[in-house]
Amino acid sequence: MAATRGGGREGHGPDDPRRGLVARAAVGRGRRRSGTITEVSSRSFAADAREWFQVGEIEPGLHVVAEPGHVLSWLIAGSERCALLDTGLGLADISTAISPVAAAPAFVVNSHVHFDHVGGNELFEHTEMHELAPQWIEAGCREAHLRAYRELADSMNESWSRFERADRDGWFMIGPDETMRAWPGRGIAELGWRIDPPRPTRLLADGDAIELGERTLRVIHTPGHAPDHICLLDEAAGILFAQDQAYHGPHLIYEEGSDPAVFARSARRLADELAGRSGSSTWPTACGRRSRRASSASSRTRRRRWPAARRRSRRCGACSESGCAAQTSATSRS
Repeated sequence: MAATRGGGREGHGPDDPRRGLVARAAVGRGRRRSGTITEVSSRSFAADAREWFQVGEIEPGLHVVAEPGHVLSWLIAGSERCALLDTGLGLADISTAISPVAAAPAFVVNSHVHFDHVGGNELFEHTEMHELAPQWIEAGCREAHLRAYRELADSMNESWSRFERADRDGWFMIGPDETMRAWPGRGIAELGWRIDPPRPTRLLADGDAIELGERTLRVIHTPGHAPDHICLLDEAAGILFAQDQAYHGPHLIYEEGSDPAVFARSARRLADELAGRSGSSTWPTACGRRSRRASSASSRTRRRRWPAARRRSRRCGACSESGCAAQTSATSRS
């Protein structure tokens, strides 16, 4: 696959093998085995993985890895290896979170390289992303974004109780054991918070196959939210992992490289592709951004009819007043 071109720090462009390694050198880079996870960084984290993440099984071979109130990642298992779709905010060790449920060696596939999707990339030896992604890493992981998210997290925490009250009045989107994770300000003050993903080991293009062993994920390039955004389609299981292509709210097209017209075209493409499939099948859409339903599979997966004639995208569920909910909806074709 042809190398991509573009940005990166001065002296460390996207084709420079040193890209992304500078910051990690200060904290060490030892390797040790932890179950089926090969850890490639000895960095310290602001939050405890056991308290920060909430991991739930959707069905055999599929787990949601939630940072409740913040971000969703997904662990997709085949017979030979597991794909971790996105690595979250990097505030806690996601490799520790998935180790108990990863039935095979895990590697990373990034839906795009915004900071809240690549925070744990350095914990894994093998990472895959779209061929446009390397030139957008620096733009997606700027320190200014981390500062802005800290302020946003405070607002999200303040609105959580109002969201819970509204949910109890009739939405019923929040599981009984769900609580938005409080911002680990003390840990960040002591240990810092940085996101500097290493160079990917594989670049992906539209239509590429990711083989997991008795399970294949097909790459669908869906730019708009970000130029490098991809969805993953498990055709055999009937699952579309849409990530931020299925997100709506004030952060939909706020970033450099975002384009609302391109986003709409990508949404139409997905709708046409799903609606045009023959036979009667169910297409759950695993969509990410901010999880409000990380506790039970029943609250995350809902079945809706996808009429064959309909050619426009379906929106996922409602978000909170701060506009930072994540939803998982399901659609099926009659």
